[in-house]
Amino acid sequence: MRYERAVELLVEHGAQINSKDRDCPLLCRAAESGHEGIFKLLIDNAANLDVADEHERKALSYAAGAGQDEIVKLLLGIGVDCDQKAKTGRTPLSYAAQNGHARVVATLCAQKGVDAESKDDYGQTPLFHAATGGHENVIELLIENEANPEMKDIYGRTPLSHAAQHGTAVVQLLVEKGVCVDSRDAYGRTPLWYAARSGNNEDNEAVKMLIGIDAKMDLKDKDGRTQLSHSAENGDNEAVKTLFDMGAKIDVEDKDGRTPL
Repeated sequence: MRYERAVELLVEHGAQINSKDRDCPLLCRAAESGHEGIFKLLIDNAANLDVADEHERKALSYAAGAGQDEIVKLLLGIGVDCDQKAKTGRTPLSYAAQNGHARVVATLCAQKGVDAESKDDYGQTPLFHAATGGHENVIELLIENEANPEMKDIYGRTPLSHAAQHGTAVVQLLVEKGVCVDSRDAYGRTPLWYAARSGNNEDNEAVKMLIGIDAKMDLKDKDGRTQLSHSAENGDNEAVKTLFDMGAKIDVEDKDGRTPL
């Protein structure tokens, strides 16, 4: 209330409500912080709802990304476009999904005409960002709203591929939702390849999980190389040990006749 009164006094004395703080509009700051009283005050004093930051993100995008469900509802209630896009093509739903804000995702998905499969400049839908972050409940919500779990981005990668790379616990969920465990990207690489390449303990758990659900270990990429080949070249001892222990072949030759050894 104290801050709200201070803002009110500043507005009464001619403060520029459409000004920016480090290129971020005040309305966006208020939306992100969840100060509903201050936000309403700015709106009531004709704050520009279309003002954006340097990345073309507006107030709804900030509120959604920060999980401010009440601000999101307020903006939607006054007719703000729920599918507005930032410079990279990302929507408010994309930012909410990335940060695991299930309530905001549910609010946005309930809007008539919302596009749960809107792609950004990298061909990634909100489901990709939820998968990368390991947000199981958000993935469930998006799929319930007809988001395709087998969608591919501009590199030919699926949400499962991104989840596997980051070692997230949603790998099993995505497979249960029908994603092909051996889906190849533009370079011929599967989710298992990305799970193995990072080489930390969590990713090795993803490797074991993928192999446990019948991911093929010895598939070759466009260069004829297997996951074991790449891990060996990178000196990734943990990944090499995991793959070897799980039964990966050590004598598979690539296009140049080289084996993992």
